[in-house]
Amino acid sequence: MRPFGVILYLPGMFVFALGRPVSYCCAMAEEIRALMSGLGQRARVVAFALVAGIARLCGKPEVDKTLRDLPAHKQRRVTVLALSGLLMTSLLAAQFGWIGMLVFFMAVVLIIN
Repeated sequence: MRPFGVILYLPGMFVFALGRPVSYCCAMAEEIRALMSGLGQRARVVAFALVAGIARLCGKPEVDKTLRDLPAHKQRRVTVLALSGLLMTSLLAAQFGWIGMLVFFMAVVLIIN
């Protein structure tokens, strides 16, 4: 099936096709969904490791089990909050130059381990 619509060629080899057939759009959506799913799982693992490292009073397996038992929307909320807190802390550490970033990276490694 031929695509219909207007094809725009932009600098930098970007090609946008307006009015592509539904099968093409669905194929791209599946690729993006697969990519985002893998990225989301990695982000969740990192966020859970940070939460488990901060909550050292409980064991890591107990914290991990508690977080995995949460509903999916609450797991997303925990992941977004943990990673946004990590971003804000890194931006604060960046204000102190390379020494601040070194201290930040060391703190993250110590929290996760």
